[in-house]
Amino acid sequence: MVGAKLPHMSNKLRFSEFVLDIDDESLFHGETKIDLNRRTLQVLHLLVANCGRVVTKEEFFDAIWADSFVEEANLSVAIASIRKALGDDAREPKFVETRPRKGYRFIAEVARVVESEPEPAVAAEQLTPENKGAFIPAGTSEAEPKRDDLFQQSVVVNRPSTRRYVLLTIAGVCLLFAAMVIGGGWLRGRPKAVEVAPQIASMAVLPFESSTEEFEFLADGMTDAVINSLALSPDLHIISRNSVFKYKKERPAIKEIAGALNVQAVLTGRITSRGTELIVSAELTDATTNSQIWGHTYVRPAADAITVQQQISHDIADALKIKLSPDERFAVRGTKSPEAWLAYVRGRFYWNRRGNDDYRRAIEQFNLALQADPAYAMAYAGLADTYLIMGLRPNEDRSQLARAALDKAVELDPHLSEVYASIGFNECFEQLQIKSAEENYRKAIELNPNNAQARHWLAELLVLDGRFDEGFAEYDRALALDPLSMAIKSDIAYAYVYKRDLDKAAESLDQLIEEDPSFSRSHAYLSTVYCAKKDFPRAIDEMEKAWKIAGEGPEVLQYAERFRRAFAKDGERGYFEEFIDQHIGNGRKAPVQAAWGYAQLGEPDKAFAMLELAISDPEYRINRGSIPYVKAWVQLDPLHNDPRWPILLDRVGLTR
Repeated sequence: MVGAKLPHMSNKLRFSEFVLDIDDESLFHGETKIDLNRRTLQVLHLLVANCGRVVTKEEFFDAIWADSFVEEANLSVAIASIRKALGDDAREPKFVETRPRKGYRFIAEVARVVESEPEPAVAAEQLTPENKGAFIPAGTSEAEPKRDDLFQQSVVVNRPSTRRYVLLTIAGVCLLFAAMVIGGGWLRGRPKAVEVAPQIASMAVLPFESSTEEFEFLADGMTDAVINSLALSPDLHIISRNSVFKYKKERPAIKEIAGALNVQAVLTGRITSRGTELIVSAELTDATTNSQIWGHTYVRPAADAITVQQQISHDIADALKIKLSPDERFAVRGTKSPEAWLAYVRGRFYWNRRGNDDYRRAIEQFNLALQADPAYAMAYAGLADTYLIMGLRPNEDRSQLARAALDKAVELDPHLSEVYASIGFNECFEQLQIKSAEENYRKAIELNPNNAQARHWLAELLVLDGRFDEGFAEYDRALALDPLSMAIKSDIAYAYVYKRDLDKAAESLDQLIEEDPSFSRSHAYLSTVYCAKKDFPRAIDEMEKAWKIAGEGPEVLQYAERFRRAFAKDGERGYFEEFIDQHIGNGRKAPVQAAWGYAQLGEPDKAFAMLELAISDPEYRINRGSIPYVKAWVQLDPLHNDPRWPILLDRVGLTR
């Protein structure tokens, strides 16, 4: 007599409408298979296997990136991909909950899928914090040795056919896990059955060198293009331009650079010419072993420079066996016109030099690019970025021009991460549309998780709105992508002022000044910290240092002496009266800063009048970019109990 088939505990886990197949390393929504890379699926498996418990970042790295040299951003990208696949929201999670500075927790109910098998088996059961330890990332292999030392717990399960309780030891599952450990190297230091080359998960593209100054703009442009192309890969953590270009003039050893940038591999390149031919050599080096992973020399007609940077990116992707872009969008973001690309490259070259004359030259080149190719979205993005930066300068209101260029760029190519970041910046600091700005920052990051600028701007918005856990977590991700950025580091330090931890802010800024005493923003930030702490002499000293480092002339430096005289004469009142005088009246148009002084002097009506000028009066539009900071600035704290304060926050889109 053939026995009836009993329920079998499969290696499939169900939560909500999703099924995670452990053996097949795949995720299904109903009958539809969801496309996720292997690492991301392993992250999801570890979360689901430990439902109800916080999985620390260290546990993720030990289990999934065992023998790889990776950064925290790899985990952040995987979590973001999981949330997107599950339709989850980090702010109101149904599946993956962020535990700031700890890790992540899977909060949905999980059950093993029951299937029919001819062999007797245990029934399906819901995973709980008591039995979840039985489920860990695993393959299946009866021949692998036991790894009983990995776990020390047992699980009680129910066999409905006999209604008796039996003990299921974890050793059986460990047999399955051992295959994955040995085959995939999941735990750091564990032996692997077959040695394979380490997977490259992080890379820095150093500025290409050029044989002559004539090719400098081309070398920079090719570097930018390769960075932008590789950054779209879901499998790579790419360091941002800002950090790698610090090595343009001085080039330490590859291992030293990789250590400073926290990457596994470094790409170097050089551009020379021979007659009418362009010669581009590129080499990818494993920083750990100092051995070449890949290298090639390209010889092309000079007019074909545009194809070289594309070919380099594709060849590196092939060598590393990674996807260059999940949607293969690179052809869309570029142009087929060599003239347009070269003009765009020249425009970015001038844009990165950050001088007033350079901005004008950049605009000329971007317009030349559009003459050669009117559908070149990146050229419109370049115009917009230039208008936005120029708009920060006095008497330069180019917000509408910037927005028009951004809208055109999106119309031509809706997949440009940089454009959505710039739209968010424009909305936050020019249009005062805080909620929409946040949405566009997040859109930029969704399109390119390696966009350090978008992460930096999103982090700033979050801390300005008082969402500190989210903000500091995003700052950490931005810094991982741009580890040498003093702008990010100083903004992180100053965010402690917004959190009202003045001592921590002062300590952090002192450390940054020791690291780089020539970065003026650190001194300016420290000045406001001392002002908040009522240490006005030191506040004046630090502001004076900031002005000197920034190269300000005597007409600005004389304000430091005016502050000292005012404070010596009338103390705190004298300081803030001088502060007001330096920011409003006599052609000065900084009413938000003047509001600081009035708030500190106990004159709320005048303070609110100043804030209203910045919000509503076109004459003071240049100061509108300071409005998003009003909730965060400690100097305006005396206004918080005024009934007009929540109304003001509502008007500018900040949470109460």
